[in-house]
Amino acid sequence: MWRALTILGVLLISTAPLAAQQPCTTDASQIVSDLYKQLLERSPDAASAGMTERLAAHRVTVAGLVRETVKSPEHAQRFLWPPVVAAAYRDVMGRAPTQDELRDDTLALATGRETVPALIAQIATRASSNEQDAVRILYRRLLGRDPDAQGLQELTQLAGREGIGAVAQQIVNGPEYDQRVGTSGVPSHNLEPYQDAVRVLYRHMLARAPDPIELQAYAEVGAATGFNAVVDQIIASPEYQRSFGDDTVPAARSRFCR
Repeated sequence: MWRALTILGVLLISTAPLAAQQPCTTDASQIVSDLYKQLLERSPDAASAGMTERLAAHRVTVAGLVRETVKSPEHAQRFLWPPVVAAAYRDVMGRAPTQDELRDDTLALATGRETVPALIAQIATRASSNEQDAVRILYRRLLGRDPDAQGLQELTQLAGREGIGAVAQQIVNGPEYDQRVGTSGVPSHNLEPYQDAVRVLYRHMLARAPDPIELQAYAEVGAATGFNAVVDQIIASPEYQRSFGDDTVPAARSRFCR
């Protein structure tokens, strides 16, 4: 993975014109409006007033607002976590989540109240009629196999004592799970939902689609450490700095005068 990220450092050099060559505006409210439309795909609301005030007072840069907005619970809940939650429901329950399930579970992930393994454990509990079935589901989802007799017995007992979440935690902390997932934190065939999120981040922050190397590398980063790390790496990339710098809204290319 780290070799792929080293490659990214070379690939993210863009031939786009320097951000500083764009005409600038002193209208902070227009910059914030453009930022909302590009990153949240909606018009600004009353909550944006604080952003406008800080930008106008030069207490934050446009790049700082981009970072803040893309890392916000709203952005994560609407654009990043839905494919991950949907994939977990398909894998564990064989169906798509309901609207309520999707809303609640994406919010829990976006706000850090839940981790992906803990969420999978919850879904497994809903999908099973007893603790033994829940253990089997977790084995299949996290390790790609059925449990042996001893493992099934021990982890069923653990579920009875401490809950199915403790079983998920023990599995993901074990050597077999580490060997299966490598550095990404999820099995390679389960990276597709994270790739969907990376595509959104590229569209919002770089106004283009990722190439296959970027898509794979950043999906692994997102799965292993969370999407905030992907956001930080994109903003720090030579491409972002060259194209937008500290003062320009991605894609809209509206630049704030400092």
